[in-house]
Amino acid sequence: MEQQLASFARQCANTELDADYIRNVTSPNFFRNFWVRNMALERGIYNQIIDTTVEMANRVGVADIVRRLVENLKDESEPYRRMVMETIAKVLTNLGATDINGLLEEELVDGILYAFQEQTSDDEVTVIFHGFGAVINALGMKVKPYLPVIIVSIKWRKFNGSENVKQQATDLVSRIEVVVRQCQGEHLLEGL
Repeated sequence: MEQQLASFARQCANTELDADYIRNVTSPNFFRNFWVRNMALERGIYNQIIDTTVEMANRVGVADIVRRLVENLKDESEPYRRMVMETIAKVLTNLGATDINGLLEEELVDGILYAFQEQTSDDEVTVIFHGFGAVINALGMKVKPYLPVIIVSIKWRKFNGSENVKQQATDLVSRIEVVVRQCQGEHLLEGL
């Protein structure tokens, strides 16, 4: 039943329906019924929910979808945070972040930092790191005001974790280094 409903929502997102209809009718019901914690544990539907959400973003825009998801980056459920991060990363990778600004931008950076700092499972690491890098790269120059806190967070993990965590922090720096340099934040990378 859940897979049929997710498939239906995805088909709706792919049709010639007006973007306002998807934004105001389909999307609220989809998020209310499918973007719940237990769906992150259902591998059969997990990817369908992400794909459907990405399709909706293609129709209604990045900001509308990210706005619905961003607070879930701080959810207490690590698998759910992973699902949210994976979705946001795919949306931003596909469509960019040009329509994200102001408060949503702040909430997004705060959310990815929280998800990054709170990860404990090795299963989550790759998705969280990839998502973190995707968000930073999509935001580009918009990330400049947040660079000090981002780099401090990475440094903390680099110098206070296991060898595996230290290596992951180093890998994350390499993923965002281009943006850091574009924002003239090379000095922040000293010691990494």
